[in-house]
This record gives sequence, structure tokens and C-alpha cells, in this order.
Amino acid sequence: MYDKKTIKQFILSCHEHINDDYEDKPIETDDFFELGAEVGHKRIDQMNTEDVIFLNELELAAETVGTFKEFNLFLLMVEGKTYKDMARIFEVGEQRVKQMLDKLIVKMIEYLQYN
Repeated sequence: MYDKKTIKQFILSCHEHINDDYEDKPIETDDFFELGAEVGHKRIDQMNTEDVIFLNELELAAETVGTFKEFNLFLLMVEGKTYKDMARIFEVGEQRVKQMLDKLIVKMIEYLQYN
């Protein structure tokens, strides 16, 4: 059901479906209860429902089986950080970042298959 290539591609392209233009604007008390007010969208609301569900499953798996560093790697990759950015953040080489992501994906697949 889950294969490494599909999951990796989803993680690396997930940021393309997220709306970064979302800005949380302050709401006045009188406007809060107004029925005709336009409701803003959160970033994840711009994604396809199935993609949101899949992302939530992956996030749960990454949080459950990954180390603190691996989980943060997952979150930053979903946000659209590049391998180069991640290498700088974690103070490792780009190849090591790729290895960390691959290792995490393997652990996530094992978790998802048995849960």
C-alpha cells in the first residue's frame, strides 16, 4: 500500500499545495459574531482532502517512529525546505540529509503497514 518512492515524492512536493499567503488577521469582538463575514482559509485548507488525510497519517507516523531530529526534518521538508537548507540547519551534508529522510521513510512505512 505504501511505497518509499510515493511517500518521498509526496513529502517533497507537499509544500506546492500549501497556500503561504494566509495571514492571521485580528478580529474585533463585534465582527466575530457577524454571520456575513468572509471567513479566511488556513494554509492546509487549500489542499485536497485525501492529501490532508495522507499528510496527517505521515505526520503521525513520523512523530511516532522518528527521532526528534527526524521529525523536525519531516516537518521542514513538508514546508518546502531544500536539502541544502536542511544540511545547513542540521549542520550535516546534503547526502546525510537524504539518508536521514530515507531512513525515516522506511520506519514510517513499517509503522503504517502494521497500524
